[in-house]
Amino acid sequence: MLRDFADHPHLAARMGEAAARHAQSFGWDTAAAATADVYTAATQAHRRHVRSQHG
Repeated sequence: MLRDFADHPHLAARMGEAAARHAQSFGWDTAAAATADVYTAATQAHRRHVRSQHG
């Protein structure tokens, strides 16, 4: 792998850019939105379950 960087210097820049894009998926905004989505899905599933029990 290190030899690839020595032989092809552009790989380091390309991989660095890809890593930066990937790291953005771990920000607070993304984590908060994902958490809200999980809570919303859980609430909706619970409501469907309660409605089916009381039909």
